[in-house]
Amino acid sequence: MDHDPPTASRIATGPSNGSPSAHRCAYVGLLLLGLALTGVAIIIFEAVAGTAAALIAGGCVLALFAVAWVVLPFALRTRNLHLPGRQSGE
Repeated sequence: MDHDPPTASRIATGPSNGSPSAHRCAYVGLLLLGLALTGVAIIIFEAVAGTAAALIAGGCVLALFAVAWVVLPFALRTRNLHLPGRQSGE
């Protein structure tokens, strides 16, 4: 099954088979999850290793979360690539 390459409008608006408000809610939920995980890492490292270690750990958690949930999916979508082991129809 061939897929059309993504157009600029489709990249900007996201998937066409769903509610735009649900799409936005999913993004807001991911943003809040990332902030919560970052906050937990900061609190734990603050209690165990100090402020400097807490800020470094929080920055690392935030960076990893951003790469995993923003950068990688956007790169795969704009280049019409798929993760290894996944069929194009999944």
